[in-house]
Amino acid sequence: MALEDYALCSLRQVKLLIELPGEEDTDINSTLELIINGISRTMINYCNLDNLKKTSYTEYSNGNGTNLIFTRNIPITQITSLHDSVSWDYDTNSLINSSNYRIVNQIYIMLKNTIAVEGFGNIQNVYTAGLDPVPDNIVQDCAQESLRAYQNRKDLGVLTITRNDGSVTYMERGLMKQTKEDLNPYRRLHV
Repeated sequence: MALEDYALCSLRQVKLLIELPGEEDTDINSTLELIINGISRTMINYCNLDNLKKTSYTEYSNGNGTNLIFTRNIPITQITSLHDSVSWDYDTNSLINSSNYRIVNQIYIMLKNTIAVEGFGNIQNVYTAGLDPVPDNIVQDCAQESLRAYQNRKDLGVLTITRNDGSVTYMERGLMKQTKEDLNPYRRLHV
């Protein structure tokens, strides 16, 4: 197993939290990489995005007859090209000049002096979105969530554990509260 490109923390960061030595134990490395990939995907899914890291996308969306175009991923950092073509001929004739739109709050595109023609799949948007670098608190959240998943890997689905001394431990399902709070600014609400 290897870490996927979308992984939000490194194997080393998680191993430091677990207080494990170097990179040589391949069995535990494979387990931790699987956990890190899963936690990273869970965090990305919580945000309703394809990736939290800076990535290039080509999307096709429906024109809605307004001057607003929403993308699947945020924060939008760059638009490479934007086309509006009801015949799906995304050539120079359908290219919207970059002086006729702008990115607003890194969340959506606003057209200037025009509207997107109503149609099905007529908007082609080639753009870049995501975080570069990923903020330290998100990296730390991924490492903490991975540590928690590793420590509780044998107790999947268990909500409470009663110890021999009578103490009870309650396990939180899903992402921890702090992780959700840190991810909320990057969460896509319009999907």
